[in-house]
Amino acid sequence: SDLFPSHDNMAEIVEGHLLPLSDEIRLGAAREISNKICRYVIAHEFAHILLGHVDLPLAQRRDPDIRKNNERQSDTFASNTVNSSLDREFAFLGGLITFLHFISLEPREAKKEGSSHPSPFERFELLLKNKNSLDSFCVRFRTSEKSLRNIAERLTHA
Repeated sequence: SDLFPSHDNMAEIVEGHLLPLSDEIRLGAAREISNKICRYVIAHEFAHILLGHVDLPLAQRRDPDIRKNNERQSDTFASNTVNSSLDREFAFLGGLITFLHFISLEPREAKKEGSSHPSPFERFELLLKNKNSLDSFCVRFRTSEKSLRNIAERLTHA
């Protein structure tokens, strides 16, 4: 019967979702997520060029406040690029995983600004401000902004 998967097409219930266990599907999903992370990072770095950050005089490029502002602008650009994507929920996932990775690297430092970059937590908050992408992501992956915030909080208190 189609209602019950055969041994060759195993499935499991994870948090109420029916997920196929096919290696091919898992590999495809991993590639898709990896591509979205790369696209988010590339959009961020490209924003530095488009927004003229690389053309600033050296003294301005070294100024910590200007550098942090430039990072915020590039994050916003990348987030807006994600929002315009046809598959924005997966691109949002790429940005989300990128920032959760930064948060998890130094959990106790996640809310502290660096000398040249905003804190990972501030960047995470900026990503969540893109409501269209956030909403698409939450619908697609059956989660909520609250759940995402809880994950980030748990990581910062690890």
